[in-house]
Amino acid sequence: MIATRSHRTKIAPSFRHLIRRQKPYAIEQSHGTPGLRRRCVLIPLFLCTIAAKAADGGLCGDGEHIWFEAKVENSDQRISVCGAAPTKGLLGWLQFRMGTPDKLALAWPKDRKGSARAFNYRRYTRYRVTLLKLDFRIGDRDYALLEDDVSEDKPQYTLHLRVRKADTETDLATHKLTPVTAPLAMMRLERYIEAKPYDE
Repeated sequence: MIATRSHRTKIAPSFRHLIRRQKPYAIEQSHGTPGLRRRCVLIPLFLCTIAAKAADGGLCGDGEHIWFEAKVENSDQRISVCGAAPTKGLLGWLQFRMGTPDKLALAWPKDRKGSARAFNYRRYTRYRVTLLKLDFRIGDRDYALLEDDVSEDKPQYTLHLRVRKADTETDLATHKLTPVTAPLAMMRLERYIEAKPYDE
């Protein structure tokens, strides 16, 4: 099911010079879900207390680490980022999956060796704003998991999978997602993948 993306947080021009890898600092993170409010400390490459737990209908197998999982709205499909549990500070392999437990529509990269290097992780943070992006390219298509947590005026949380024609701003599909893992769980990847400058 493809949904039209109704909102995407735009970065004010006055903040664009700040888009870079963020240094650790304490922030109060407020999520759009009522009552979900906590104080987090952004340590380089770690998010306070976020745990990825296996969920019924998930795409990660037994013994695999769940880095990210979400449901595609109005569909039985799931989006998962699965991998090996980190050992000695090393990530091991990483794989993006889309489909149902009975039938995977996409599992990439197929070769696990060096697979983590196929992903770009990006983050932009300022007070009451966190934008995350995990992107990668398959053939002539650019895929991006986009997670926005904004509470400047009123709490607003959005999560999407966007597919674009490579090297263009032409959207081929946008899937609205509902998180299964905790909001901002992707930030745990910062321990193992260097954060790159955020872009749209």
